[in-house]
This record gives sequence, structure tokens and C-alpha cells, in this order.
Amino acid sequence: MLCCCICCEKEHERRIRKSKHSETLDLSRLAITELPSTIKKCSRLVELNLAENMLTSIPDEIGTLMALQTLDFAKNSVSSFPFDLPKSMRRIKAADNRLFSYPIPPYISDLAQLELLDLSGNQLEELPDDLSRLSQLKELNLSKNNFKEFPKFIVNIKHLQILRCDNNKIPSLDPAIGQLFELQALIAENNKLTMLPESLGSLKRLTTLNVGGNSIKIIPSLVGDITCLEDFDVHDNPIVELPASLSRLKHLRRLVLRHTNISNVPIQVQFTKTLKELDLRDITKIEELPEFIGEIRTLVRLEASGCSLLELPFTIGNLHALVTLDLQKNQLTSSGFPGCIQHLASLSRLYINNNLLDVLPEELCFLESLTEINVSSNSLIKLPDDIGKLRNLEKLYANSNKLQHIAPSISSLSKLRVLELRSNLLSCLPPELGTLTKLIRLDLSSNKLSELPEELHQLESLIVLEMKENPCDFPPHHIVSQGLAAIKAYLKEMGTLKLTNPKAYHDMRKQGMHQV
Repeated sequence: MLCCCICCEKEHERRIRKSKHSETLDLSRLAITELPSTIKKCSRLVELNLAENMLTSIPDEIGTLMALQTLDFAKNSVSSFPFDLPKSMRRIKAADNRLFSYPIPPYISDLAQLELLDLSGNQLEELPDDLSRLSQLKELNLSKNNFKEFPKFIVNIKHLQILRCDNNKIPSLDPAIGQLFELQALIAENNKLTMLPESLGSLKRLTTLNVGGNSIKIIPSLVGDITCLEDFDVHDNPIVELPASLSRLKHLRRLVLRHTNISNVPIQVQFTKTLKELDLRDITKIEELPEFIGEIRTLVRLEASGCSLLELPFTIGNLHALVTLDLQKNQLTSSGFPGCIQHLASLSRLYINNNLLDVLPEELCFLESLTEINVSSNSLIKLPDDIGKLRNLEKLYANSNKLQHIAPSISSLSKLRVLELRSNLLSCLPPELGTLTKLIRLDLSSNKLSELPEELHQLESLIVLEMKENPCDFPPHHIVSQGLAAIKAYLKEMGTLKLTNPKAYHDMRKQGMHQV
């Protein structure tokens, strides 16, 4: 460890020495505890990266680098802000340090060209009001601090475009925030907000509004006036309904309602002709998806896990652009899947685990674009014979069911990389499994397997084979305990013996003598 530190020390000094005429200097991840004063000799530096070291302070010599525009000292242990910085500064990245209650000196407000100030991940409680003079500031990140009030100076930074104040203890947003006419993103999740100011409706350029994880009960109707809004996230709030004005958000692409108190999918969403992502996760009061869901034909991702769905609407087959459908942890039965679900031509990922399925609907085998499906934690006795039609499937999870056998047609899944069949009732495996040459992971643990087919030695890409909690004696336990390479070698040797000397092979199997 000592040698490593010495090498790192020499490395950062070497880099400084070689950068006297350079405009950029990367000293990140070198375990530096103190920046040498020789840094002042790098007078042409425009960008200095000190991130992810062990610094506790930034030396005064930084203030002599008159061309410096970007200073990154994120992820250190700096407890006080640099005493002096050149007025050329445009970007300061000070995230994840130990900046406490009031360590930001007022002189920062004199950095007239500053465009980005990242103070996230510290322990700040307040900032000097003089920061309102940062007339060119476009991005301010105050997330993951200890602010108990919304800093008042912010509303006077007229050119601010991105504001992050999430993960603090802020009880309300200043109504004057509506004066930030250039604001494009407002991230205020995980605070103590109980309401939103009506003035948000004045933010005509706002594209992202995230106020999830608060205590907001009512969304103001003037939110519908934020005509450029694309991403609206209100997750984990006690909201019962959304305003009718939501239908005016013609550019909305993502709507997150996760873990709110709404009881139905808001009818307003059918009028948002650009919606691509709808997140309804963990809204336990939702028992059905409305018929109009099929009218949102731009949907690419629909997440409805943890609801109380009993069946799917017939119109769901109209979602031809849908790529991800998450329906896990509901109460769906096999009859709750309409036949038209096979028309989801773009569907790539389907999660229907933790439901009440006893039979996997045959229509799912016609989803030719499917690359991943999870049917775990149901009551499936078998997988359909047509499972082999899913020729683009790469990941198949069928853990914790009641599967007794696997159809030989699984051999057609030539692109399969992950196959998990853990905690079932399998007593044998089809030899066709050996044709899945791209398989990387095979989990067969907690079944009733007494033997593996010799053909499994052909799984040349296999890295992980889970076999625990099976009464397997072929290969014998002492072979299994040696790991995957030994298992494959044993199966290959036994397979060769089966072809070259069938009688000897069968005698050995009959006698239970499995050592070659």
C-alpha cells in the first residue's frame, strides 16, 4: 500500500511538471493528499481535474492560474472553499466534499463568467445572497445538502437553465421562481414540499419538472401552461388526481405517477400524443388499464408493476411502438391476456413475474422482437412448446414455478444467453439444451435433477452453472464440487464413451460408477 502511494505521489508531480505549457491537466484518482505549490507554474491551464483524490483543501496558488475556466475537485474531503479563484472561471465542480454550513465566500459572486456551479453532496445549509450577481450562471446543483429553506438569491439568477435542489429539507419553492424564464429543468424531488406555486405555469421553456418524493397533494392547474414540458415526475406524493390541464401538455414524453394515491389512469394522458414513457408502478388502487391506453400509440415503455391488475384491455395490441412492458407483481391470470397482445411487434422486454399464471399464453410466443422475458414466481407447470419461436430471446427467467419439464423446442433459442429455472420441479433436462452455444448463465438450482445430459458440455460460452440443492449423481458430487470446467470435461468424456462403447457406458450408469 505504501509503495502504491509513493507511485501516485510521483505520478501527479510528474504530470504537473510536464504540463507547464498545457491547457488541460488531469490529476484525478491519484490519491493526492495535498496539491503542491508547483501547480502555479502551469499558468496556461484552462481545465484542471482534481476529482476523486484525498484533498482536504485547495491551495491558494490556484488563484494565480489566470486562464483557468474549469476546476473539478469533486469527491475529495475539502472542507472549505478555495480562498481565491481567477475571474476567468466558468465551471466549478465541488460535489461530494465536506463543505459545511457557510463555507462559500462572498467573492464567488465576482466570478462574472461562471456558468456552472455544482455544490451537490455536501452539508450546506445556506449560501450568501451575493450569489444572485452570478448573471451568467446557467446550471446550479445544490442536491444532497441540508438546505431547510429555498435559497432566495436563486430567483434573481435570470439566465439559469438547470436547477437541482433535490434531496434537501426544503418545505416550499419561492413563488418568484416563475421569474426564471430561461429555466429548462427543475429537479426538486425528495424534499418536504407540500404544494407547488402557481407561478410554475410561467416557465414556458421548462422541459423537465421532477417533484417526486414530497408531500404534495394537489398539482396546480397552471402546470398545463408549461407548454414545453416533456418530463413530468410526481412519484411518491399523496396525489389523488391530476388537473384536467394536463391534456394541454402536447410535448409530454415521460409521465411518472409511481406510488401516488390516484385510483385510475388519468384520462388526460390519452390526449398527450407524444407520450413515450408512462410509470404507474406501485399504485395499488389501479385494478385495470383503461381501453384508451391503446390510443397512446407513441408509448415505448409502460410500467405497471405492483398495481392490482386482473386483466389487460383488448386495445393493448395497438401499442405497436411498445418496447418494454412491466406487469410484475399484479394479479394477472392466464385468461387476462387478450390474443391481440401478439401484435406488439416492437416488444423487447416483458416482465410478468409474480402474478397468478398457471399457463403461459401461447400468444406470447409470437412476440418475435422479444429479447427478455421474466415469468418467475407464478404457478406454471410447463413452458409452451412454441417457446422456440422467440428466436431473438436472450434472457429467460422462469424461477419459482412448478415446471416439470422443458420442451425440446428450446433449442431454437439460438441467441439465449441467460436461462434461469431455479426452484422448480424439474427431474430431467432435454439434451437439446446443449445446442444453446451462446448461453452464459444457466441456473438449475433447487430442482429434482438427478442427472445432467452429456450434451451440456457443448455449451462453450457457459460461465456460470448453478446446481445446488439437486439430488444429482450424474455427474457425481465430487465432480460437481470441482466446478464448471470439471463438469463439462466429465460430461464430454461420458458422451464420448456413450458413442464409442455403449455397453461400457450403460454398465457404468447401471452400476452407478461414474468415474471414467
